[in-house]
Formats: sequence, C-alpha cells, structure tokens
Amino acid sequence: MLKVFHSEDNLVSKYVHQDQSETSIKVVPSKETNLEAEVKIEDHDKYTVFISASKGCYLKCGFCDLTVTKMPYKGLSIQAIIRNVIEAIEDKVAHYPELKKRYIKLSWMGMGDAFIDPPSVYTVSKSILGWVMHKGYAAGVDGIDLSTSVAKIPKEVDLSYFVSLDMSLKWEYPRNPHNKKERSLFRLFYSLQSGVEATRKSLVPGTLAIEEVIPALVRLKEEGIQIIFHYVVLEGINDTTEQASALVALLGENGFGNEEIRLLRYNPHPDSTYTESSRRFEFAKEIAAVHPNIKLQVSEGEEVRSACGQFMWSQTD
Repeated sequence: MLKVFHSEDNLVSKYVHQDQSETSIKVVPSKETNLEAEVKIEDHDKYTVFISASKGCYLKCGFCDLTVTKMPYKGLSIQAIIRNVIEAIEDKVAHYPELKKRYIKLSWMGMGDAFIDPPSVYTVSKSILGWVMHKGYAAGVDGIDLSTSVAKIPKEVDLSYFVSLDMSLKWEYPRNPHNKKERSLFRLFYSLQSGVEATRKSLVPGTLAIEEVIPALVRLKEEGIQIIFHYVVLEGINDTTEQASALVALLGENGFGNEEIRLLRYNPHPDSTYTESSRRFEFAKEIAAVHPNIKLQVSEGEEVRSACGQFMWSQTD
C-alpha cells in the first residue's frame, strides 16, 4: 500500500511505495544561501520529482541513511520505476493542482545510483515526460538531473544516452523560460564529497577513483552537458582549509574551474556518527575566494523526512 507524507504547507510530499522505494515531489526549489547565511528562495515555476532507481542502494556510503538503517538493496525494473512515479504524480496533482501550470524537473536523486544504466534512464525519463505532457500535468519541461558517485561496475557506461536525452528535451517539449539559455537540459551531478581521494574513499566506498571519472566528465562537458559538483560538508571530515584547497585545485587543474560547486547540508540520522559541519560557511568562503561559482543549499521537506539524504526513517515511526 502506498504511504504518503505531506509537509504542512503541502509543497513537499514523500511517497513510500509497495516495493519500499521512495518518490518525493517538491514544488518549491531548494533553498540557496549566500555567504552571509541569508536564505534566498527563487520560484522558477517548476516542480521536481525525485526518482528512485532501486530500493536501498549498493554503494553503502557511510553518511547515508540507507546505510545507517541497513536498508537491503534491490534494483527496480523500468516498469516499476515508471509505475511508482506515475502513482506519486497522480496523488500530488490531486492535492496540488497548480502543478499543471508548472514545469516538471525529473531528478534521479532518490534511492540508488542510476548512472550505471543510461538506457533505463533514457527510457524511463522519456516515458514519464510523455505521459505527463499527455495528461496535462505540466506546462513543459524544466530538465533532468542525475546525481552519481560513479560506482565500480564491470561494464562501460554508454554516455551517448545522456547526450541524446539532452538533445531530445531541447526539441520535443516546451522549455521553462526561467532557465538560462546556455544551460543543458540534462545535467550530471557528480557527488564528489572531497578532492582528496583517501577522504572520498572513506565516505563513498565502492566508487571509481576521481582520476578515473574525470575523463568521462570532460567528454560530457565537451558534448554540452553541464557538470555540477555535489559536496556534503561534514564536521571534521571534509570541511578543513586543506580540503577546500584540494577541491579548488582538483577542479581547476581538470578544466572545471568555472563549474558550479553545490555544498549540501547534512541532514543527520540519530544513529549516524556524522554531523553537519560547524564551519560550513567558513569552508564556503575559502572556496569562493578562488572559485566563485558556488551555492550553499538547504533541502526542504525535513518535517516529512524527505530532505536531502533522508529516506526510510518513517518506516520505523
């Protein structure tokens, strides 16, 4: 049976499906703070659907709620993912019909890492967008985001599917006029977490070394795909001045000196040994002194446990 959790303002909803995977839908954009800790919210007439590619995740990142709660992993079929997303959107439209006037963003940032299966990302994304537009559940498309840590897998990932997806979005659907014209409609978010390989390995085990991932990111950038770097700032782990310098140096030396770094707030689990960095703003200032394209992001939806990095807490309530 579908379990539904709506925030008090009805803008954020979390759906726990029968297969125990989750879909979240957020009407408001993520909060972005400047370096003076002021909160700025820009409404770009969009809503975001956070898609899970699996129940649980195989990466076992130490700071993730799925690891702390020992959530078992099970991949989802294309049909199951589409069914889950449709189920969530139908409910959200019923509770918040204003969605029909907004532009939809698909965000592969739920459970699992969909980067390992580009054909499924392509098929699911196109199927969902076609259904949404046919039903009149959006005014057009805002884009597709995919977050990845780039796991070690015994096969080569065909990046051409991501490029094809970006091209098809440009021609097949009305586009959100609020977006910058030069922005790619498919964007890849690399969950970097540290510019120091040893630190990164301790946080995201089972992933390819940074030096092995960089060539793929360069290829995508050359194809016009926007690359954004995710970084969860953790107390005493990756928030030092030395870590800031290593991050800036890594990006600058590999041709990503102008790409966006998005610093994420850590939403802790009570059983986790990790905590949010107390010097998050100092860390951001150290980066911004050299690398100005930086955002500090705070996820909404915490009261329904749908903020960044929160997944299955409600199952044990």
